[in-house]
Amino acid sequence: MSHFFTTSQLFSGICTSIRHTHTTYTQKVSGFHRRLLNNVFVFYVCALVLGLATAGQAQVSGTVFRDYNGNGIKDNAEGGVASLTVTAFFNTTTATAISTTAGAYAFTAAQIPNATPVRLEFSGIPTGDFSGPFSAAVAGNGTSVQFVTAGTSTGANINFGVNRPSEYCQANPKLITTCFVNGATNSGGAFNDVLVNWSYNNSGDAPGDKTAVATKDKIGSVWGVAYSRSRKTAYTSTVLKRHVGILDANNDGFSDLGSIYKTDVTTGTSSLLITIPNAGTIGNDATRGLGVSTVGSADPVSLSLVMKAGLGDIDISDDESTLYVVNLNDKKLYEIDVATTAITKTYPIPSPCNGSTGNTRPFAVGVHDGKVYVGVVCDASISGVAADLSATVYRLDGSTFSTVLNFKLDYPKQAAAANAQPSVNGWYGWSDDYNQITVIYVGTRRVIYPQPVLSDIDFDAGGNMVLGFIDRAGYQGGFGNLSPQTMPTTGNNEAITINGGDILRATPTSGGNYTIEPISALGEFFTGDNSFVREHLESAVGGVAVHKGLGEVITTAYDPTGNYHSGGVVFMNATNGARTDGFQIYLDDFSSLFGKGSGLGDLELACDVAPIQIGNRVFRDDN
Repeated sequence: MSHFFTTSQLFSGICTSIRHTHTTYTQKVSGFHRRLLNNVFVFYVCALVLGLATAGQAQVSGTVFRDYNGNGIKDNAEGGVASLTVTAFFNTTTATAISTTAGAYAFTAAQIPNATPVRLEFSGIPTGDFSGPFSAAVAGNGTSVQFVTAGTSTGANINFGVNRPSEYCQANPKLITTCFVNGATNSGGAFNDVLVNWSYNNSGDAPGDKTAVATKDKIGSVWGVAYSRSRKTAYTSTVLKRHVGILDANNDGFSDLGSIYKTDVTTGTSSLLITIPNAGTIGNDATRGLGVSTVGSADPVSLSLVMKAGLGDIDISDDESTLYVVNLNDKKLYEIDVATTAITKTYPIPSPCNGSTGNTRPFAVGVHDGKVYVGVVCDASISGVAADLSATVYRLDGSTFSTVLNFKLDYPKQAAAANAQPSVNGWYGWSDDYNQITVIYVGTRRVIYPQPVLSDIDFDAGGNMVLGFIDRAGYQGGFGNLSPQTMPTTGNNEAITINGGDILRATPTSGGNYTIEPISALGEFFTGDNSFVREHLESAVGGVAVHKGLGEVITTAYDPTGNYHSGGVVFMNATNGARTDGFQIYLDDFSSLFGKGSGLGDLELACDVAPIQIGNRVFRDDN
């Protein structure tokens, strides 16, 4: 059989090869220069190639694209917008075209005669989207009304950018995450930073402009982060992690497990926003035996309550008026009015689990295109059988949850520690037995027993769902802390934890549903979460963020740049899952921080407010 290709298909293939070659090269370049190359080189080369192809076939043509960074130019990672109507007005005639999934549209010579003056109008912009900023650059973005001449250079690359304010992000925003510090909240010490931010382009081991935003005596132990760009405020939700102090603001002897805090990232001022009721009960720092950060604690009471009491993830609506947070104790999603700090609604989260094998454990929440998504796992805590582990993502439609993704967690997950005896591969059913979650590793006993928590939900530019997974054992174990019970062997009575989280991708299918990526013994889509220490093949610790304009997925991870017992973030290509860069946030001193355990929490982009531009084309309609 013969295969025939149109000119545009041929040039598109060339462009794809350019992108692949360029991606391979730029993976070796770090920080600012890597991202600059990603954004500029490939776009202009491909624009030239595709422009030649399109100009040879169409009288008027161009692309409708999603302008994530608001610069008026279609950058490499910015995809097309489908189903917009493009109307050509010429003489007393009109012609229409509909943009494809790639955003392309074209009018042929049969539709518009050569050298004809044409007025183009773009309409049918999706709800929630707006016209992107104008740019006079080559292949830049015009307004929704443009004037061209068919069959000439002015009729090619007539592009139109679409911008959704909640998805806008500049090229080098701040990233923000939570950190965990051993000991009581009031213990002082050299390490106090529990909320930090830094510039996206930071790379490697140097601290760059990493800045402490909030300290442990102000917000305690927090995991979830929701960022309001209009207020420049981070909202954080309290999580229970063994050995880590939680505030007791009213001195009633109990930790404030339901606290949500707000922090002005400009001034570093933190305060309590609201207390979510019925978040569970645990004694305060003194009751738990927590002291200074450099002294180990046993904290036995926390072991079984981890990921069952306190709060899970938190996110904010597109218009920044509403917060959504998961209560781990009563298993409800709470809706909070930001302005009044009042709880406006609660939604019981469904249970997809077989009660005879385990329990439902919610945690993750994400907001995308005006919809709220919640993630849960079935913990197999009763059966202890990996085949009974599963993950489910629900979408909140009005006041009803609909299942959009469900999959088993007995996939061939790679080893958290290949040299452990026995090797620790895959996920395990939730366990509160400290002896069960420890194994022999390099002659000593360590906490290595990955237990799944679906912790974070985000979406890339292609509409794929990105899922972050916490390893619960990372919150049950410490790093240089004391055992909560008698150890079954001698050699090390201060357990060190090796985390085994994960990051997965689900692709959209029909009806707003998703299917999980194919996972084999050879690996997963995101290969960039492998630690530089090759025996640790799952270094992600649960927080994810997506920079759609740069085409990158970022995850919190341990050993992100190759230093042992460190924590930071890993950057990965959203198209192929490969690692592109890493940045180190902390290097452990074996006392205050959590090394290869879960030392970091949620991850958010602190993007600016989307730019506003007023104006269009005013013309005299003579005919």
